[in-house]
Amino acid sequence: MHLRDKTKEELLNELQELQKANHSLQESYNRHVSESKKLEISLRLSEEKFRLVFENTSEAILFTQPDGAIQFANQEACRIFGFSNDEFQTIGRNGVVNLNDPRLPKALEERKRTGKFKGELTFVRKDGTIFPGELTSNIYVDSQGVQRTSIIVRDETDRNLADEELRKSEARYMLLSNQFEAILDHIPGLIFYKDTKNNFIRVNKYLAQLHGKSKEELEGKNLSDLYPKEDADNYYQDDLAVINSGLARMNIAEPWETETGVKWVSTSKIPFVNTSGETIGVIGMSIDITDRIQAEKLLKNSEEKFRKMGDSALDAVILINDQGCIEYWNPAAETIFGYASEEVLNKNAHDLITPEQYITAYKKGWKIFSETGEGTVIGKVVELSGKRKSGEVFPIELALSALEINNSHWALGYVRDITKRKLAEQKIELKNEELEKTNAVKDKFFSIIAHDLKSPFNSIVGYCDLLVESVKDEEYDGIGKFAEIISQSSHRAINLLMNLMEWAQSQTGRMEFNPEHFEIKSLINETELLFEDIAVQKNIIISKVLPTITSVYADKAMIGTILRNLIANAIKFTESGGKIMISAEEKLNGLTVSVADTGVGIPKNRIETLFSIDESYSTQGTNNEKGTGLGLILCKEFIEKHGGRIWIESNRDSSSEKKGTTFHFTIPKNLKR
Repeated sequence: MHLRDKTKEELLNELQELQKANHSLQESYNRHVSESKKLEISLRLSEEKFRLVFENTSEAILFTQPDGAIQFANQEACRIFGFSNDEFQTIGRNGVVNLNDPRLPKALEERKRTGKFKGELTFVRKDGTIFPGELTSNIYVDSQGVQRTSIIVRDETDRNLADEELRKSEARYMLLSNQFEAILDHIPGLIFYKDTKNNFIRVNKYLAQLHGKSKEELEGKNLSDLYPKEDADNYYQDDLAVINSGLARMNIAEPWETETGVKWVSTSKIPFVNTSGETIGVIGMSIDITDRIQAEKLLKNSEEKFRKMGDSALDAVILINDQGCIEYWNPAAETIFGYASEEVLNKNAHDLITPEQYITAYKKGWKIFSETGEGTVIGKVVELSGKRKSGEVFPIELALSALEINNSHWALGYVRDITKRKLAEQKIELKNEELEKTNAVKDKFFSIIAHDLKSPFNSIVGYCDLLVESVKDEEYDGIGKFAEIISQSSHRAINLLMNLMEWAQSQTGRMEFNPEHFEIKSLINETELLFEDIAVQKNIIISKVLPTITSVYADKAMIGTILRNLIANAIKFTESGGKIMISAEEKLNGLTVSVADTGVGIPKNRIETLFSIDESYSTQGTNNEKGTGLGLILCKEFIEKHGGRIWIESNRDSSSEKKGTTFHFTIPKNLKR
């Protein structure tokens, strides 16, 4: 129909319809524009939120390119790893992961297989330090179709602290979990939750078993239904103290009266707080320590028995810990060492022995003890030198036994003061030495009587018989020779008897020591005259070098015996034509007398035996003169009675060349009786 063919009314209706359509179109356009604006605004807001989250999150966020290079990193990543954004772009993702982490290959395999990975790994900071972290890695395709990887790392260095806080937080609300009851029943402890009215709300099966009831029989019951009112009130007051203070009470040992008897438990309680921060009860956990309490009682009884035994012991009983310090010190130890218990407890046990014996003690006892810790350390008693508080050193016997205490090796030491025993042993030793010496003296005495003394008398008797026979037969040619031999044998017998008598008196203590003032020169001259005839017969020249006046204070008879024996020996061992020199010299501390000869000399290896009764050395003289060796022993004893000494110088060597002998002896100036 043509426009002009339409009525006005029809045209108005169409115009209205067009206006409506235009209005609807305008509204649709406006709505489209509005939605586009909103989408644009939302996109900007989303990007802003992402930027804010990206830059302000507490986790390190990295985005990588397909080749592994890091495209960009947030501020937290820069802070955690220590790299700048530019440095991140040069090191690549392998520069932040600890490539030596054994978990890394499995993580890479999982991400390759699933396109993502979440788990724990270790990472490397710029300074080289390694730290633990939680990694979330995802492979994604961006709007241009490029595959990239997002890496989120949470630094878990302080995870233990965070876990502890989380544990505390979870503990407050775990009771609200449906699974909490099952967890409670698998915890090997006594767990309960009570409200502020002292009613059990939840208990686990171990607590119910301790009371000999089921969980259902305990839950909802007031504590006063299980215990006498007084005991229930005490427990309740303890709970209220935790509830009102908000402070936990830890490891409180307390007895619980149950149907099976008294049980000891160690209880810890904390306030139970709801999500609003309101304390609505108390959570408690108890551990049955009945066995431990009983063991402690047994240990205490054992310790008491040990202490009583140790306190009554006569020997020192010392308990030494694994650090070598004293833990127990009985009264006998106080008496022996002089230290009170408080002075030595926790002090090193080595202080009880002398420093020079530390190594000996370590080798013999402590080292073996510390390495083995088994049985008796040394298997026998060790003798050491102890040290009293006063500093006195004394002999001790030490025995160590190993003890295992708290998986450590301790030692129980037994110490005995053996001072008296050592003194007794010394006396016995001296007595044994005296006995040996007495036996040697006895043997020597019998030897002299049996042989040396008999020999000259045999000569006298034999030649007297010959002399008698010659007179009877009136054969007088050999009488002079017989008389000379009889005379020599008689003199030798007399000298021997005199030495023997004097020596016997000295051994039996019957010889008196009578010092007096006299001139040594006169005594030497008198003694020399006794041997003048014998010296002439052997063609020996005796000369003297003596001071004009030399007074000494000594026992004249003993000094005379010494001179007589030394001169007789010099003549005996000097060949015909030899010389003997007798001299005396005043020195600072007294007088030194010397008798030197040009005789056969004495081998060096025999000099030490000349003054020993059990190893006396005697040889025949140059004219086969015999002797016993007793004279020199007598000289030594007489010189020592004066506080002097006697010694020998002899030049005879291994070739047996005869170069003479010199005897020296001293008479101290200040003789003390």
